[in-house]
Amino acid sequence: MEETFSEIESLDEPGSVLMPSSIGLLGISFKTSPIEIREELAKSVTYESIGELVLKDSSLAGSEIVLISTCNRIEIYYYGDEVLIAKSLKNLFGVKDSKGTDIYHFAGDQAATHLFNVATGLDSLVIGEAQIFSQVRKASRVSADLGLSNSVMSRLFSKALKVARKVREQNPALANGTNNSVSHAVLELVSKRYHGKKPNLLLIGSGKMIRLAISSIVKSDLDRVVVAARRKEIDGIKADSIIGIADIARTIVERGIDVVITATASQNYILNAKDLMSSRNPLLILDISVPRNIDPDVGKLQNVSLLNLDDLKDIIKNPTDYELTPKVRKELSRGVAEFSSWLADYEEIVPLLSSLRKKAETIREEEVDNALNRMPNLTENQKAIIEKMSERLIKRFLHDPTLRLKHLSRVEGNQKAKVYAAAISELFTPESNKDRKRESIG
Repeated sequence: MEETFSEIESLDEPGSVLMPSSIGLLGISFKTSPIEIREELAKSVTYESIGELVLKDSSLAGSEIVLISTCNRIEIYYYGDEVLIAKSLKNLFGVKDSKGTDIYHFAGDQAATHLFNVATGLDSLVIGEAQIFSQVRKASRVSADLGLSNSVMSRLFSKALKVARKVREQNPALANGTNNSVSHAVLELVSKRYHGKKPNLLLIGSGKMIRLAISSIVKSDLDRVVVAARRKEIDGIKADSIIGIADIARTIVERGIDVVITATASQNYILNAKDLMSSRNPLLILDISVPRNIDPDVGKLQNVSLLNLDDLKDIIKNPTDYELTPKVRKELSRGVAEFSSWLADYEEIVPLLSSLRKKAETIREEEVDNALNRMPNLTENQKAIIEKMSERLIKRFLHDPTLRLKHLSRVEGNQKAKVYAAAISELFTPESNKDRKRESIG
């Protein structure tokens, strides 16, 4: 939700919890952890495992969670009790320091800034890559669809994407970083290595990474282009031939393949060392998948050069002289500040309105019970009508002031909204020491 708070009614639903909260994130990336760790966690840190944890861990009640899981990062963004939720979610990673990983933990503006950088492509292996934008957008949508996130995470991700889009549109020098994708960077590497020779290329997979690679191919730089996929006919993919996954090893040997680029979602190796024992042709294999598609032992074969994403980290050269970097950073900082201001208003006003609604609900229940006790001969249907009428009265009475207060906070700045919020708190907050006794209707 880009410009409004969620409906206040949702705060009164069963299970809704208001608490001292903060946004934060826990994660690992290609900058902090080797590919062995990332592929291990890609299998274990999933929406399924997060959903199971939320169901059994009461400290996560009322929290909001979004998972970004890509080849280069696994990050969990959250809104909730900072201490409890961070501790609970960290258990999901379950990796030991001895394995050489570094789980980073950011909170508040630092967490928001990191997400803005990620969405813009500033934290990518290929600076300015385009694919991460759609991955961040999909992560937010999936989380909302699963009921794991609500107003705060929706607002945070929506703001990050809006700023990222603006930055990329206004700064083509940034958005064109190595032509926007790992796939293109890999093909550029192949072109340089085989300069003056036209290699035979085998692409394994039919997902977005392979499609990006195909769209980046300069056919004059290559001889034969073969695609290996689970389906023999794939819309939008043009190649000299399409083979089945089972035919990969035979095709490499028989067709004299020089370069293999693989990016599939397989959880297991699709090519092992024994598959290539009979190959005599020098072979360059670029495995840009996490989990990896190629058994690392393949790289031990004498005629094979095997590179994964971590190897590419040292090969891909990102531009270092961004003339617009100060301008970009300023735009990102402004976006983070705007979100932080919204969150401050949200955390002050929404709980207040919820408290007011709960007080009204308490009064409604007392008065309805009092009235029904005085009319014992009513039918169940008549009682239900009175109950429903009283609920509608409360909702209609609070509807306009609720919308007005949200509008003031969003459009006219938070000062006037805070004055009104303070007045509501002073006038309507329930007494803390003792309950006010109701007078009987007489």
